[in-house]
Amino acid sequence: MNLTILSIIVFGLVLSNSLSLSTSQLNTETHLDNIIQNGDIITFNDTVPIIDGNLESYVGEWKNAVEYSATFGDSNSVAIKVKANSTHLFMVINYISYTYVTVNTTIPIEADYNNQTHSWYAIIFDRNFDHKYGSELTPDDIVLINYRVNGSQDAFLNGQANDSLVIDINNNGYEDTYANVSIDTNIIDEHNITIEFTKKLDSLDTKGHDISLKQSDTLPFALMVFENETALFNETIIYSAVTDWQILKLESLYSTFSYIEDIANLNVTTYISDSSFTAEENLTSIHYLLDTLGINSTLHNSNTHYTIASSNLEHVNLFILVGSQVDLSDDEIDALRSFVASGGNLLVLGDQRERQSTINLLLRNFGMELYNYTLFDEITNNSSLILETDNFADVPYLVQPMEFTNQTINTIDYFGTAINFTDGYGESIYQLQEGDLYPVVSFSGDYYIDVDENGEFNSTLDVVLNETTVVQAALELQRGGKVLAFASADIFNVSYIVNKDVRALLLREVSWMLDFQFRIHYDDFSILDISVVKSDEINVNISVYGDEGAILNDVQVWVVATELKIDTDKGNLTVMDDGISFYGSIVPENVKGAFTDITIRMHQRGYGYTETELIEVYIDLTVDSSLPLNVLTFIIFLISIGLAVFGTIILRKTKKQESS
Repeated sequence: MNLTILSIIVFGLVLSNSLSLSTSQLNTETHLDNIIQNGDIITFNDTVPIIDGNLESYVGEWKNAVEYSATFGDSNSVAIKVKANSTHLFMVINYISYTYVTVNTTIPIEADYNNQTHSWYAIIFDRNFDHKYGSELTPDDIVLINYRVNGSQDAFLNGQANDSLVIDINNNGYEDTYANVSIDTNIIDEHNITIEFTKKLDSLDTKGHDISLKQSDTLPFALMVFENETALFNETIIYSAVTDWQILKLESLYSTFSYIEDIANLNVTTYISDSSFTAEENLTSIHYLLDTLGINSTLHNSNTHYTIASSNLEHVNLFILVGSQVDLSDDEIDALRSFVASGGNLLVLGDQRERQSTINLLLRNFGMELYNYTLFDEITNNSSLILETDNFADVPYLVQPMEFTNQTINTIDYFGTAINFTDGYGESIYQLQEGDLYPVVSFSGDYYIDVDENGEFNSTLDVVLNETTVVQAALELQRGGKVLAFASADIFNVSYIVNKDVRALLLREVSWMLDFQFRIHYDDFSILDISVVKSDEINVNISVYGDEGAILNDVQVWVVATELKIDTDKGNLTVMDDGISFYGSIVPENVKGAFTDITIRMHQRGYGYTETELIEVYIDLTVDSSLPLNVLTFIIFLISIGLAVFGTIILRKTKKQESS
């Protein structure tokens, strides 16, 4: 512990002197340029650094670490390196100082000058992805460096006002950071300062103030300089000397699942308005979380003068509509409808509003709408509900390993309204094409919509939902995209996103909508005959499977004959014992012309729809509606006799005319 304290003293003193600034000068002159990340992913490595303040304790100690760099003052620079294993995060801060400061381990914490105003340094971890420096509801985790006190400490930051820095152990938390420092003077007046520290990825802090990271996770962090008047943290002022948020990106568990070669080519637009219970500024965590994943994420609201138009949606892979959205125009609604119908993906995080609200005008295009008042449990008469494992549908993107997370979803607090299917749900026609509308998250039991808003059940006025109460629904379209609607924008705000279950839910659903995995694949598609006689069967074979050759249980596979892009005939295919090979046939009885296009379509809930290319088949119509051969011969015989008689009569009339 003494060594840790000694290390931090040196770091604070040297960095302070390197800046060559007094405490008062820090307010106006200190500046740290943006850290630039090289884009690498932190791969887990069992060969971990020795936390002794020495970058070369053994050969390759910091090899393959992710490197960040920043500059401060006129020319001084600081380098940050990061490594990890399955349990710990390792960081090193390295810089050159031209002022030598000895390490003093005898300074007592109770010394009078500890109660003087002085500068502090810290690494801050943005646990709720809001790119702010802590709040009362969602404090950010801090590794605290105080050059007036021996050692580094775990703390959390809950704002920029008085008493906003709190030591973890003073709040029944854990102290799990260990640090060390060294000073290497190779050249006169040039001192190489190295600070190494390690921190648990997950301290299991029940107060929730520490980071909670595991493989596949990402997290923003920043290096900050701040002023604190006393050692008791009762005057904390953060300066402008705070770097931009940078990204710790731990290696993925399942990189082979991704069908996206370059995540940066994915474009996600988030459009936010106030919800009924959450201010717009508290919903930005959705955007920042996606940004940490490397996705090209943009954020808009009504103040950015952004218009939802087809031209702005042209290159968007996922559009996220957050909040009550009471001012969507008819043109914007039509642009989003066309966007989805033609292949775009739409995530709606809505909130209760009047039944004629613009967000419902949008959702009704997809067979659903939000109730306009709060959802209550009729038994407990409570609007604060709990989503547990049983509330989630058994669809692959909620229960199977994902590109960004393998975490199961356990418990999520829910407050909001519910979804009404305007004309039932299931497989039907939506936006002039086949689609599948289904519940994703729902409650079973006695629930009601509190129409009179008195917080009590009224059987006359309130809407009774005593079977299945749906709070999130999905629509998968055959040739279009996907719609996912949640009846609570509040569920993903900055206060709740720190919950790993909430974060896992959002990551799972966004990954699915961006087609990272859960696609239907096919090969060995063949049509045995491309020329048939009318009313004969057209035989087809195909192999159908999921991610990495997985068998899709209960997948629907059918063959379709089309004419002028309109379906005329349909036939279901039969699966063989291997679960992948399908075979069957179709008789194009309703085709009018001599050609038909044959395609095979596939659908599995959670995997969406897939369709093969069109194969043109020639249909011989020469025997169309024909009579048996013996009947036809008899008719021809009668016609021949008739023609012979008719010819004889004409011949006789002609001869009579000639003789007269």
